[in-house]
Amino acid sequence: MLAGKLNQQALKPWFWLDQSEVKLHISGLPTNHDQIAKRSGAGKRCHFAMMRSSSRPVAEDRLSRGVPVPNC
Repeated sequence: MLAGKLNQQALKPWFWLDQSEVKLHISGLPTNHDQIAKRSGAGKRCHFAMMRSSSRPVAEDRLSRGVPVPNC
């Protein structure tokens, strides 16, 4: 909520799991997408997926093992 009004960003779901070396970040809702961009890095210890609808990002998933998620 900003200045007494709900903004769109406040409505986006967000989830973070931190279990020892395994880290999972999910933001947005991965429904109603028509494109998925995937990549792996850090020796396959890090995976990233961006879901888009009409070229607009709607969700993002990051999974890492022993790699800080922002570096994924």
